[in-house]
Amino acid sequence: MLIAFDLLQLGLTPERAIGLLRSDGYVVVQAAGFCSRHLTRERTVDDKDDFYLAFDPTVLADLSNPGSSGELDDPVLRKVLCGASAYVLSEVGKGGRRWVILNLTHLIWEAAVRLELTGVTTIAAFADALLAWAASFDWRVADGIDPEA
Repeated sequence: MLIAFDLLQLGLTPERAIGLLRSDGYVVVQAAGFCSRHLTRERTVDDKDDFYLAFDPTVLADLSNPGSSGELDDPVLRKVLCGASAYVLSEVGKGGRRWVILNLTHLIWEAAVRLELTGVTTIAAFADALLAWAASFDWRVADGIDPEA
Protein backbone atom coordinates (compact mmCIF):
# COMPACT_ATOMS: atom_id res chain seq x y z
CA MET A 1 0.00 0.00 0.00
CA LEU A 2 2.91 2.34 0.67
CA ILE A 3 4.07 2.07 -2.93
CA ALA A 4 0.55 2.50 -4.29
CA PHE A 5 0.04 5.64 -2.19
CA ASP A 6 3.35 7.04 -3.42
CA LEU A 7 2.19 6.45 -7.00
CA LEU A 8 -1.08 8.24 -6.22
CA GLN A 9 0.92 11.23 -4.96
CA LEU A 10 2.71 11.31 -8.32
CA GLY A 11 -0.68 11.71 -9.98
CA LEU A 12 -1.51 8.19 -11.12
CA THR A 13 -5.12 7.14 -10.85
CA PRO A 14 -5.76 4.24 -8.46
CA GLU A 15 -6.41 1.97 -11.45
CA ARG A 16 -3.15 2.96 -13.14
CA ALA A 17 -1.14 2.57 -9.90
CA ILE A 18 -2.53 -0.94 -9.44
CA GLY A 19 -1.90 -1.68 -13.13
CA LEU A 20 1.71 -0.54 -12.82
CA LEU A 21 2.33 -2.71 -9.76
CA ARG A 22 0.62 -5.69 -11.40
CA SER A 23 2.61 -5.29 -14.62
CA ASP A 24 5.42 -7.01 -12.76
CA GLY A 25 3.68 -8.63 -9.83
CA TYR A 26 6.95 -9.46 -8.16
CA VAL A 27 7.96 -5.80 -7.68
CA VAL A 28 6.22 -5.46 -4.33
CA VAL A 29 7.56 -8.79 -3.08
CA GLN A 30 11.11 -7.82 -4.12
CA ALA A 31 10.77 -4.43 -2.44
CA ALA A 32 9.58 -6.05 0.79
CA GLY A 33 12.38 -8.62 0.75
CA PHE A 34 15.23 -6.26 -0.05
CA CYS A 35 14.01 -3.38 2.08
CA SER A 36 13.47 -5.61 5.11
CA ARG A 37 17.18 -6.42 4.98
CA HIS A 38 18.06 -2.73 4.91
CA LEU A 39 15.91 -1.98 7.95
CA THR A 40 18.21 -4.05 10.13
CA ARG A 41 21.37 -2.21 9.08
CA GLU A 42 22.52 1.26 10.07
CA ARG A 43 21.15 3.72 7.52
CA THR A 44 23.12 6.47 5.82
CA VAL A 45 21.79 9.35 3.75
CA ASP A 46 23.74 8.21 0.68
CA ASP A 47 23.14 4.46 0.77
CA LYS A 48 24.10 3.09 -2.64
CA ASP A 49 22.44 -0.23 -1.79
CA ASP A 50 18.95 1.27 -1.63
CA PHE A 51 16.19 -0.48 -3.59
CA TYR A 52 14.53 1.52 -6.36
CA LEU A 53 11.47 1.30 -8.58
CA ALA A 54 11.72 3.05 -11.96
CA PHE A 55 9.19 3.37 -14.75
CA ASP A 56 8.46 5.46 -17.81
CA PRO A 57 6.29 8.40 -16.69
CA THR A 58 4.10 7.89 -19.76
CA VAL A 59 1.92 5.91 -17.36
CA LEU A 60 0.75 9.35 -16.22
CA ALA A 61 -0.95 9.75 -19.63
CA ASP A 62 -3.92 7.96 -18.08
CA LEU A 63 -4.79 11.24 -16.37
CA SER A 64 -6.17 12.50 -19.69
CA ASN A 65 -8.31 9.35 -20.08
CA PRO A 66 -10.24 8.94 -16.82
CA GLY A 67 -12.33 6.09 -18.26
CA SER A 68 -9.29 3.84 -18.64
CA SER A 69 -9.25 0.50 -16.84
CA GLY A 70 -5.68 1.13 -15.73
CA GLU A 71 -4.34 -1.84 -17.68
CA LEU A 72 -0.93 -1.34 -19.24
CA ASP A 73 -1.53 -2.51 -22.80
CA ASP A 74 1.42 -0.75 -24.42
CA PRO A 75 4.69 -2.73 -23.95
CA VAL A 76 6.58 0.55 -23.44
CA LEU A 77 4.36 1.38 -20.49
CA ARG A 78 5.01 -2.01 -18.95
CA LYS A 79 8.72 -1.22 -18.62
CA VAL A 80 9.21 -1.40 -14.87
CA LEU A 81 12.66 -1.71 -13.32
CA CYS A 82 13.44 -2.54 -9.75
CA GLY A 83 16.66 -3.22 -7.93
CA ALA A 84 19.68 -1.62 -6.29
CA SER A 85 20.80 1.79 -7.52
CA ALA A 86 23.66 0.54 -9.74
CA TYR A 87 21.33 -1.89 -11.54
CA VAL A 88 18.49 0.59 -12.01
CA LEU A 89 20.77 3.39 -13.20
CA SER A 90 22.54 1.10 -15.66
CA GLU A 91 19.21 -0.08 -17.09
CA VAL A 92 17.71 3.42 -17.22
CA GLY A 93 20.75 4.51 -19.22
CA LYS A 94 19.99 1.91 -21.90
CA GLY A 95 16.87 3.58 -23.19
CA GLY A 96 13.91 5.78 -22.67
CA ARG A 97 13.98 9.53 -22.62
CA ARG A 98 12.68 9.99 -19.09
CA TRP A 99 12.04 7.94 -15.99
CA VAL A 100 10.34 8.23 -12.63
CA ILE A 101 12.57 6.73 -9.95
CA LEU A 102 11.31 5.98 -6.43
CA ASN A 103 13.58 5.03 -3.56
CA LEU A 104 11.53 2.25 -1.96
CA THR A 105 14.08 1.68 0.81
CA HIS A 106 13.58 5.26 1.98
CA LEU A 107 9.79 4.94 1.72
CA ILE A 108 9.72 1.74 3.79
CA TRP A 109 12.29 3.15 6.25
CA GLU A 110 10.03 6.15 6.90
CA ALA A 111 7.06 3.84 7.50
CA ALA A 112 9.09 1.66 9.88
CA VAL A 113 10.25 4.67 11.90
CA ARG A 114 6.69 6.01 12.08
CA LEU A 115 5.40 2.62 13.26
CA GLU A 116 8.06 2.50 15.97
CA LEU A 117 7.51 6.10 17.10
CA THR A 118 3.77 5.50 17.46
CA GLY A 119 4.35 2.30 19.44
CA VAL A 120 2.76 -0.01 16.85
CA THR A 121 5.85 -2.18 16.43
CA THR A 122 9.63 -2.00 16.43
CA ILE A 123 11.69 -1.50 13.28
CA ALA A 124 13.20 -4.96 13.76
CA ALA A 125 9.78 -6.61 14.12
CA PHE A 126 8.50 -4.77 11.04
CA ALA A 127 11.58 -5.92 9.10
CA ASP A 128 11.00 -9.51 10.22
CA ALA A 129 7.34 -9.33 9.14
CA LEU A 130 8.28 -7.92 5.71
CA LEU A 131 10.89 -10.62 5.20
CA ALA A 132 8.47 -13.38 6.26
CA TRP A 133 5.81 -12.00 3.89
CA ALA A 134 8.28 -11.90 0.97
CA ALA A 135 9.48 -15.42 1.81
CA SER A 136 5.88 -16.65 1.68
CA PHE A 137 6.07 -15.89 -2.07
CA ASP A 138 9.31 -17.88 -2.34
CA TRP A 139 11.30 -14.65 -2.54
CA ARG A 140 15.06 -15.03 -2.45
CA VAL A 141 17.92 -12.68 -3.10
CA ALA A 142 18.44 -12.47 -6.86
CA ASP A 143 21.98 -12.50 -8.25
CA GLY A 144 23.12 -9.17 -9.62
CA ILE A 145 20.49 -7.09 -7.85
CA ASP A 146 21.43 -7.20 -4.21
CA PRO A 147 25.04 -6.19 -3.54
CA GLU A 148 25.19 -8.63 -0.63
CA ALA A 149 24.14 -11.60 -2.77
